[in-house]
Amino acid sequence: AAENFKELDQAQWSDIKEIDGRKVREILGNGAAKFTLPAWWGNAARPAQGEIFVLEIDYKDVVTDPFIVSSFGNCANSLDSLSELHRLSVENNSTWKTALIPVSYDYLYAGEGNPKGLGKQEFSIKLGKDDKNLPITAIRVRKSAPGDEARYNAETRAWVKKAQEKYNISDSSAIAQLPDSLKSKTCIPYRRNYLMPLLPSDAPGISETGAALKLRMSQNEMECKQLGIYANGKDLEAVSISISDLKNDKGELFSGEKNLYTVEYALIKSGNGPPKVDAQRIWPLFETTVKSGHSQAFWLTFKTGEKSNAPGVYKGEISVLVRGEAPVKVPVEIEVMPITLLTMDEAGLSMGGCVTGFIPFHNITYSKQNNINATNLWVNSVRPAMKKVNGKMALDFTLIDEWMKEAKRLGFQNIVYFLGGNPYGFPKTMSLERELFVVMQDSGSRQDRIDRYFKLAADPANRNLVMKEVREQYGQWVKEITNHAQNNGWPELILTPFDEPAKHLQTPYTKEGYEKDDQTIGTGPWIKTHFEDACDIIKTNAVAGSRIYGSIHETSGIEFLPKINVFCTNAIAEDPKLGVKVNAAGADKYFWQYTGLGSAGGSEAAKMRYAYGFYFGAYNSRGSLLWAYNWGGRFNTTEGYNWMICWDTPFGVIPTLSYEGLREAWDDRRYIETLKKIAKEKGKETEVRVFLDTIFNMATSTKTEGGNDRVNDFWSQTKNPEKLDEWRYLIADKIIALGKR
Repeated sequence: AAENFKELDQAQWSDIKEIDGRKVREILGNGAAKFTLPAWWGNAARPAQGEIFVLEIDYKDVVTDPFIVSSFGNCANSLDSLSELHRLSVENNSTWKTALIPVSYDYLYAGEGNPKGLGKQEFSIKLGKDDKNLPITAIRVRKSAPGDEARYNAETRAWVKKAQEKYNISDSSAIAQLPDSLKSKTCIPYRRNYLMPLLPSDAPGISETGAALKLRMSQNEMECKQLGIYANGKDLEAVSISISDLKNDKGELFSGEKNLYTVEYALIKSGNGPPKVDAQRIWPLFETTVKSGHSQAFWLTFKTGEKSNAPGVYKGEISVLVRGEAPVKVPVEIEVMPITLLTMDEAGLSMGGCVTGFIPFHNITYSKQNNINATNLWVNSVRPAMKKVNGKMALDFTLIDEWMKEAKRLGFQNIVYFLGGNPYGFPKTMSLERELFVVMQDSGSRQDRIDRYFKLAADPANRNLVMKEVREQYGQWVKEITNHAQNNGWPELILTPFDEPAKHLQTPYTKEGYEKDDQTIGTGPWIKTHFEDACDIIKTNAVAGSRIYGSIHETSGIEFLPKINVFCTNAIAEDPKLGVKVNAAGADKYFWQYTGLGSAGGSEAAKMRYAYGFYFGAYNSRGSLLWAYNWGGRFNTTEGYNWMICWDTPFGVIPTLSYEGLREAWDDRRYIETLKKIAKEKGKETEVRVFLDTIFNMATSTKTEGGNDRVNDFWSQTKNPEKLDEWRYLIADKIIALGKR
């Protein structure tokens, strides 16, 4: 009850008052009003793995913007940040309501190092910018129950839709090309390659209707398909799909997973113009309305396990369900091939995406299932706590330890750890050096110390190297964190001083994005010497065998190879021999490639699959980075920056179509590596090398003309996305043929 709330900040909460005969406390202003509950689950730092609870918050709806509820779960960053759990559409109608806020075990942390003290769980409620008060009468906690997930998902889509209504995007329809037998039908299912996302304004072509939905898959992978539903001549209400059992000729069941989803249409930023409609997120199946002359995409995934299915063809049907109409049937056929693919780890492949901080543990499990077995952290948001003790720097690994150990247990193999950011922002983006300076100073506020650092670091006498004021501490920090990581079961840390050092070649004082910032000097020759100096410090102080990473966006960046171990480039189009040059430099050199999302928060399944799959595979890079995994806000991608392929909810992970394409890219790589392994076992390496080179030549020759600006346009695309499955199946057939020899 409100009168029992403890440890409240009086600037955030009112005293007890009475409204409508109820005792309440009001949230004051639009800052984050924090409150703390005792850890109701017992003495452990977190509840049991997989547990989900629901906060029931009784409030009076007197606000105009959705309010945001967050929790401390040690899954945003290692500093003191809370993670958003949910926000609700509001009506400002002065009625009393109950907000239902789900929270999973990995969004809760009351263990050592949490901001409020051992055994205490912190939450916050943040009002919209135009709201000044919110009366709260009580907060309860219960276990999650059936229906909570579907409600949470629907409420999330509702607030996004409400937030985006102001753009008033035109809603055009399309005329379908239908055979005579279907022209009188109102519900038209159709097949379209998932690499070409279906939009509401799409309609089926004459070759897309009537046939079965077919796919081929190995005995241990996940495959996806897209099914379009077109409303022909009338609106279709409560549209969804179901799927029957799938059986082979012997009557045996397909025992793999079958999962059904509905694609959410939402708005995303589109350059400097108005937002555009995108087939953006893939939600667990929900009913939807399809307007006349429009389409709706549904998504299907099928997952096999090594021992779950005998090879063969499994047949069944999808039922399209529409309120008031008989189900429409679509045949489906799955061919399970006699192939067991190498896993990412077995193949020696690494894939990670840049994250804004720690991600909840259920996202790590999800990423591993989708071929992402690494991550990329930035010291600006994730680092051990630092303080000065008796004139020396002291590190506290309490919070970062808890997450790192579990990340390793769940399957993350390595972490590329950026100690600084974009050279355009130098020296403001030298995150570790800035924080070391702040800790070691003895006077002034934090901002005073930061300002002194910027001035000193930009000075021509200091900018070329890690400056003397933090040099010793830089080495100490590297030594302590790499030793601690190795001795405490962390994923491998691959350190890099900062991002894209080859930008030193650009015009001195280039500072895109920082043009109006007087404390920023940007790029210049000092970037090269500074990066190399930091590499030397890392090499001298890191635990033996530690690798140093570099994101190299210019072919001339090969000059950094003597200083780094992992050479990761987006410039292969400029020099196809980069990988050969890196590998020739020694056994301690590793060739990787990276790219990014061309449309922030949008659907780019074809781009992801082509780039990370056959295109990068043609150059045999062994690892990759993605800009970015979750670099953005929550679900409304018309605001802020949203370089992301998924969103977390307390119940799971909601991916974009881009995520699906990324998984399929690495499945392509797993097919390639499996073929290479079998070829070696069968003594057919030369034959297979020639075979794969033919496919790689076809793949690289289909690259479009774009993607040549290594800073602002480096996204590789193919002219022929429909060929990607064709190339995969050629490899699959080769694996089967070799296995029979």
